Amino acid sequence: MKISLFRSRGIAVSAIALVLGILILPSFFAVSAYAETSKDLSFSIENLSPYSIQNSTLNLTIKTKAVDTTFTISVLAPTNTRSELFNFADNLGKRRVRDTLEIPLSSFIPSTTAANEYTVVLPVNADAATSLSLGASGVYPISISQSQSSNKSVKTQYSFVTNVPSVGADGIAYAQRLNVVPLLQFSPVVDRISLTNSRNELTDYGKKIRTQFLRARETLEVISGNSVPWSLVLSPEALDTYSTLRNANASNISSPSLFSPQREDVEYISDTYVPINIAELEKQNASSVYPDLLSAGRSRVRQAELSTPARTLVTQAITPNAIEKIARTGIDNVIVDDTTFARSERPTTRPVSITKTASSLRIGVADTSIMEHLPKSLSHSAQANYLLGATSVVTLEAPSLARGLILPLDVSELNIATLEEFLNSMTNNPFIVPTTTETFFSQISIDKSLSKKLEKASFPKGIAKSFTHDDLEKIEKYSRGIESMYPKNSLQSNRAVWMRLSAYSRSDRKIGKFINTASTQTLTESIRNDIALPEKRTLTITSRENEIPVTIRNTSGVPISVVVRIKSEKLAFPQGSSFPALLDEQNTTVQIPVKARTSGSFPLSIEIVTPSESVLVSKQSATVRSTAVSGAGMAIAGASALFLALWWASHIRRSRKKPIAPIINIAQEKFGS
Repeated sequence: MKISLFRSRGIAVSAIALVLGILILPSFFAVSAYAETSKDLSFSIENLSPYSIQNSTLNLTIKTKAVDTTFTISVLAPTNTRSELFNFADNLGKRRVRDTLEIPLSSFIPSTTAANEYTVVLPVNADAATSLSLGASGVYPISISQSQSSNKSVKTQYSFVTNVPSVGADGIAYAQRLNVVPLLQFSPVVDRISLTNSRNELTDYGKKIRTQFLRARETLEVISGNSVPWSLVLSPEALDTYSTLRNANASNISSPSLFSPQREDVEYISDTYVPINIAELEKQNASSVYPDLLSAGRSRVRQAELSTPARTLVTQAITPNAIEKIARTGIDNVIVDDTTFARSERPTTRPVSITKTASSLRIGVADTSIMEHLPKSLSHSAQANYLLGATSVVTLEAPSLARGLILPLDVSELNIATLEEFLNSMTNNPFIVPTTTETFFSQISIDKSLSKKLEKASFPKGIAKSFTHDDLEKIEKYSRGIESMYPKNSLQSNRAVWMRLSAYSRSDRKIGKFINTASTQTLTESIRNDIALPEKRTLTITSRENEIPVTIRNTSGVPISVVVRIKSEKLAFPQGSSFPALLDEQNTTVQIPVKARTSGSFPLSIEIVTPSESVLVSKQSATVRSTAVSGAGMAIAGASALFLALWWASHIRRSRKKPIAPIINIAQEKFGS
């Protein structure tokens, strides 16, 4: 009876499980399908026409894996000032919607060359129900959202369109277009010491930097194929780093140069060895190093066989006192960050001319604010449209004046597609025209009123300190010491040169985490891994004048120049106590002439120092045992011997001259006669 009850209960449980399975499984598959659909609900804006001229259409290309989906294209209120554009870029989506158009993916045309890409043509200012409505000239943020009827999830992306209702016969919207200088820069902060190990093989860090440099080289090579003029600030520091990467064992870098071949319409600017801040150097009482940094930079660029005829300097900030110093080095034009001057004194779109002590410079500012507000979440195409919109906004702020804009673009931060699309889209833009810094300074008139104002103004604003002056002197001392030890083109010497010159780099590059007094001292002392003095031992000299052998081992594989310095209170050094030596073999012996002052055992100090700056590299002590009789001992012994000789001679002489006692004959008396 109990058994049948148990069986009955088991059957009941199985039946319940079966019913639950029938009810739950469809739900499970529905959830899985929903999750998969939600996963596919993702897209990117591959391309959106950057501007609309005279109500022309807009081409939109998107990439998505979703099938049953609809796109909602919304035109937001225009941003006709930089502040409005930056505010939207910092808060994507927070702007009033002007017009909306819904288009199912089925209305898009699939790409025949790229998978999951679709294109649609968007009419502008045509039929209200089937086109987008754009108003007056302006930069319009565009919102593109993807949704599906099967779920409530929505994905939204943004881009920008510059609307130009009308243009002239020459295709220009206004009498003057804004001259935009794409100022390309590539000067990443790299720890040169950590690129390779002791066997000159790339470390993991070095491989990461190699990828960064090869990507930058590819970017410059790609954009060199277009016909848009631009300016490139050559970085001598980057050239040296690239050379280090190429010379590393198994570096896998076949490209001989970092920067692409020159074009006639591309302006190459020779920078100082590292990006500097003139005002920082002056604050550190180190402004005298500027000519050396410029000379080192120009020399490195010439070694790379690059021509830089431009007489332009790019620096972060400038001071009135530095104008004469800069002018003496052949510089005519200076580009500084826009934060150098107060907002009311900022030459944003026209250069100024400032004269100090009969020296004059043309100064323009680079607009750093545009890149600072570039939304990282935008697609590459949308980022290019943002850059075009930002430059167009500057035109709209004062469209009737001949003005310019210097736009710094960091090659290491921008994707190839973004930079290429931005430059190509500048060609037919009715608001702007691409140009070089030389054209900016030569063809845009000087702002005379602001020039007079700045000659009496105080600038720059808020300059930080990288190091103290004492720190800079110590870095200089240690690095020059290393340079003096190794051959000029050796890896060790190049590292030391980099540390010495890069210490003056502007503080915002955060180079201080790699180059400081501790790191330079550590690099100097690490030479002990390559050279070694003999173990502590006892040296015996048997004569008053002798030579002490000092054997130094060099395992670096390259010749090393050192100075052997020796000290002892009981020894005299007739040829001095410092002896230069070239360690060009694994073992090198230096003979030190010495003169013993006394006999006995006494300590001897042996030091290895750098030829320059006399920085201590290694130190060892030894014991000298002298068995030679000293000069004083010899004199005393000689005097004693002489005294004994004289005494004995005198004694013998006196002995020979002493008279013998006379013999006295006494007459004998005769008794009894």
